[in-house]
Amino acid sequence: MRSQRFRALLFFVSLVSVATFLPLLSRAQDSREAGVRAIKSRLLDVPTAPYKLSALYNGRGYQFCNTSNVRVVRFRLGCGEKKNSKLKVLNERPFQDGDLAPANQTLSCRSWDSNHGFFPGEACKKGRLAVVEVDLADGTVWKLKQ
Repeated sequence: MRSQRFRALLFFVSLVSVATFLPLLSRAQDSREAGVRAIKSRLLDVPTAPYKLSALYNGRGYQFCNTSNVRVVRFRLGCGEKKNSKLKVLNERPFQDGDLAPANQTLSCRSWDSNHGFFPGEACKKGRLAVVEVDLADGTVWKLKQ
């Protein structure tokens, strides 16, 4: 008899805990998704570029990933804008060393969070944050077309 009461009490406490926790989990997920959308809105998406800036899944930062088949030696972020399907670089940041493996070996990325100096909301007064130049191990240089 005691064991049945204990199980019933335990079941009730579990239900109350789940009912309390689910709305908190839902709000955290909504907050994370809002953060991802906000970061994406500050990044210049260039679908044809072999290098990508994307929002981190937690909504608190972004990452630069090498999606090409050549090792990245260093890269430069900057601010750019797209008008009438033309890309324009507004300014450039200093080069970042980035030994990023080719995509055919492994997905290689460099990440920043909201504590980093190049966080998208702070990086560009005008335009959006973009990868503007990449130096590759084979000696070639990729630049955002202007």
